[in-house]
Amino acid sequence: MPPPRKHVVNRDVPPGEPFDTLREIKTKIRNVTVDGKRTSIRMDELFWNGLDEYASQKGITVHHLCTTIAACTPRGVSLTQALRTFVCLYYRDQLHQDYGQWADLPREGAR
Repeated sequence: MPPPRKHVVNRDVPPGEPFDTLREIKTKIRNVTVDGKRTSIRMDELFWNGLDEYASQKGITVHHLCTTIAACTPRGVSLTQALRTFVCLYYRDQLHQDYGQWADLPREGAR
């Protein structure tokens, strides 16, 4: 068995965002009800904040949002992975709406 990998810390990283936020990543476990079944999901707090923001904006609960995302998730993809991807796509689309020049970024499946 190979020895465990050590994290290399680059002390030359500048202060300020987003580097300060990276230094303070917090993982959070939350219980959500997905399709009537209670489950625990562990994600970084930033992803939970994104789900909370989207659900609030749409006037739905995080439980409803997670159920909807689960229904759209292909087999073999974990719900946690789908939720993180959803949040990334949500913020990417927000950037697209706010800044037209992002329209030329490749979408899913494009190369």
